[in-house]
Amino acid sequence: MSLVLNRYPITYRTEVIERLMPAIQHGDSVAIVGLAGVGKSNLITFIQQPEVIRYYLPASHANRTHFLHLHCLPGDQPRDQLFGSIAQMLMALSLRLKLTSPALPASLEPQQQLRLMLDFLCQDRDQRIVLVWDEFDALLRHQASDFAEVLRSLRDDQRASGNLVYVTITHMLPQLIRSDGSFKTGKFFELLKSQIFPLPAYNRNDSESMLDALLRQENLPTDRLNSVLRSNFYGMTGGHCGLLKAVFDAFSPTFSLSRLDGRQLVAQNPKVRGACEKIWRHLHKDEQQALAQVVHGGVLSATIEEYLIRRGLLVRESPARLFSQLFAFHVAEQQVS
Repeated sequence: MSLVLNRYPITYRTEVIERLMPAIQHGDSVAIVGLAGVGKSNLITFIQQPEVIRYYLPASHANRTHFLHLHCLPGDQPRDQLFGSIAQMLMALSLRLKLTSPALPASLEPQQQLRLMLDFLCQDRDQRIVLVWDEFDALLRHQASDFAEVLRSLRDDQRASGNLVYVTITHMLPQLIRSDGSFKTGKFFELLKSQIFPLPAYNRNDSESMLDALLRQENLPTDRLNSVLRSNFYGMTGGHCGLLKAVFDAFSPTFSLSRLDGRQLVAQNPKVRGACEKIWRHLHKDEQQALAQVVHGGVLSATIEEYLIRRGLLVRESPARLFSQLFAFHVAEQQVS
């Protein structure tokens, strides 16, 4: 099987990418929402690869579509610094494409430098720029309320061509992040609200691919993990990327265990416990309360249950259960007010 970056099959995350790429092809901005540690950064790494772009987009679009990955942390950086760094990324892209880009006079404000580069690439050269805002939660929390509207104005400058696309990556629904509600009522959110995609945990095939990649990294044969252990790993973690890695590390390289005690793992293994804590910490307080209610035998309303299923926190069964047995053990120990 041919692998991308010696790790991912071309069908990796296909259930998400098959929705994402047509939106990008049509010039629509998208919000991707996923639990902490669920593999958002892996997805970004994957979709930037030329062979992936060519696989999902027609040649007429693939050859002129460029993903730029923006790390938003810590979120409180000066706005000029942020816009200036994006302008420099666009300048570097122009060099890779062997395009003679315009000079960026030092007298220009960074936001104007960015506009100049976007006009050059999107309008003059008909290149589609996909700005992927990783950890966008941080910017929403720390930047002034007009920040998102500036992003909207930058995009509106390129509305005719559709050549500027945003992909925001957040841990929770973007409209829940700002307590003042200013984001939800703003024009930037209009770009995203009909294109919000949940990023679930790995399906069984992607989980298998990840375990195989981890074994290769350790120079171990893929048959070191037998089918029973693989099934147990998937059942305990629900396919969550961070939990899979933590459980793998807990038992590598021998994988010689008589039984897999999930409660003991959460209580005693720092990596497993840390992965659970990371998921919990990035949930909205209402989500935390609802999950605690589930693990203690409570019944949710149909609306809340459906929301948590779409969010990837619950599995659609009767009754619904948490996506991961390990995470359920962790939630059961939390004090929720």
